[in-house]
Amino acid sequence: MIDLKGKRILFLEGENMLIPVLEKAKKYGIYSIIVNMYDTESNPAKLVADRHYEVNFRDIPAMLEIIEKEKVDGLFTAFTDANIDAFCNLCEAAKLPCYTTQKLCDVMVNKATFKNYCRQAGVPVIEEYDMNHLDVSEIQFPVIVKPVDNSGARGISVCADKDTLLPAVERGLEYSKVKNVVIERYIRAEYALADFIIQDGKCYLVTTVDKPVNDDDKENVNLPGAYIYPSKHDTLIKNALTETVQKFVELIDYKNGILCLELIVEGDKVYAIEPQFRYGGKFQDIFIEAESGVDEIQLMFDYSVNGKFGEDDLKNNINADFKRHYAQMNILVGEGTITKIPEPEEVKSLADDAIGLYIPRKSIGTVVKPDGSMIQMFGKITLSADTREELLRLMREFQEKMWILDEKGQNMIIKSVPDDYR
Repeated sequence: MIDLKGKRILFLEGENMLIPVLEKAKKYGIYSIIVNMYDTESNPAKLVADRHYEVNFRDIPAMLEIIEKEKVDGLFTAFTDANIDAFCNLCEAAKLPCYTTQKLCDVMVNKATFKNYCRQAGVPVIEEYDMNHLDVSEIQFPVIVKPVDNSGARGISVCADKDTLLPAVERGLEYSKVKNVVIERYIRAEYALADFIIQDGKCYLVTTVDKPVNDDDKENVNLPGAYIYPSKHDTLIKNALTETVQKFVELIDYKNGILCLELIVEGDKVYAIEPQFRYGGKFQDIFIEAESGVDEIQLMFDYSVNGKFGEDDLKNNINADFKRHYAQMNILVGEGTITKIPEPEEVKSLADDAIGLYIPRKSIGTVVKPDGSMIQMFGKITLSADTREELLRLMREFQEKMWILDEKGQNMIIKSVPDDYR
């Protein structure tokens, strides 16, 4: 059993989604500190932490003073790729364990580089068009245009014809730090994910996940409505990725941490489209722990303070064959200004007491514009059931009952799970 009692960890984020992570920190006896430029109104997790500061975490000298003053044992970052570079620089300056390297950042954050390594490892990826030798007359539409180095669905567009391609490329370039985009064949198929734990260079699949999407907006990327565990494509995903992802991990020299691959399932084919190597917002650790007893957050805490990703017997405890069914459901909203929201207890009552976690992310007064990004996500809720059919019923029942009112008194909720999804 990993003993973390008395350890002191500094977190770079402070939004609502960090609260469950902080609660786990308290469970393990960890003293938590949050440092960033935001106040407690925009970063409410700061009120849950044991200590917080309003300091720019990119200010290395100021951060080193805090680290020394607070006797910090380790650092933690999550939810966005935008903080990874600052996290790496801070770990190096403070001489604290860092699960990532510059090579890993280059591979995971840059979609073009990621796809190149996937091809070398045999991980299937979607064919793309060469931006350096682009002939519009040879493109078969529809295509999807993505900034090579952005996350959260920002700057992504779906193009039905050549007239929309140039505006989509220009939009993608606006969201790209390196001013480059990827243009791929757009596949209208089902989305899924595969989650892995990596310990000492060995890669272990821990769960497969379905990601139903709201596809009402045909011009923007589809909004993820939920994450459902395990995937109905579980066997197909395991057969396609178990060996090839191990080769991918070896090629990029990834030693310890977590890895999530976002996938598209087209018939009997699986394509990897996005990587993630930091803790995200789908809370997979809750469901993995419920099925196997392995807590990804505990492993990440262990590495941040000890430079070790769990005990030597970790592989013996991993179980990717889930017995129950789980969902982390995104509560999506359309255009408008949020003027009234239900109390947390009322939200919980809408799900037949099958709820595990509810996290609102927006407040009254927030203006929402339907741009196909995660800006349209009001919050998250987790559900569980004995069967997939029962879980889908709970999800649909919840989305029918849930309400967020705009300035006209109309419900802003849009469907997270399409009617025909099974």
